[in-house]
Amino acid sequence: MNTITQALSGGWNVLYTSLAFGAGLPIIYALAMRARMTGATVVVDAKGKEQIRTTLLGNTVAALLIVVIVAGVTLGIALIAASGFGKVVSFDSAFPTIVDK
Repeated sequence: MNTITQALSGGWNVLYTSLAFGAGLPIIYALAMRARMTGATVVVDAKGKEQIRTTLLGNTVAALLIVVIVAGVTLGIALIAASGFGKVVSFDSAFPTIVDK
């Protein structure tokens, strides 16, 4: 019974990680694009051309979410590069650091 519990525990860890780095980043991108359009208005000029005017709040929230995406991608590349050089990424401090194995 203990073996099944340990296997399921490891499975949950894999699920959380895959959601964070696999499906999580595209979901955050979709939320960023949705946030950018929050409060936006459509204005039609004299020529009949539509222009979308976004709000400062929507643009700020979208920018913060894009920063989260860039940080996640950078962390993923750092993990791959560190393992290629025989090192590991340590999360012991406030910021991830690359240390020897």
